[in-house]
Amino acid sequence: MIIESINLISKCKGGKVGKTIFQYIQDNYKVYKTHDFLKRAMNEFIKYDGTLSLAGCTAIITMQDLNIPEIFSFDEDFDKVNGIVRVS
Repeated sequence: MIIESINLISKCKGGKVGKTIFQYIQDNYKVYKTHDFLKRAMNEFIKYDGTLSLAGCTAIITMQDLNIPEIFSFDEDFDKVNGIVRVS
């Protein structure tokens, strides 16, 4: 998805702008390998039998990987997740 976005930006604004955005993302964000990350998120999704959204499950995986114990959310489904405290 990042690659497609950079391609689109580069097509519209030029390669230098695309490179600048790529460097910004690389310097400021942790980018996960999509296949493993989504596979793990899907396992969480199945674990909660679809009561947590897949997007919510990606948040859980990210939080676990980065040792983040709290989430600011109004979504009460996060209350089901052991090791995560929902702050609203």
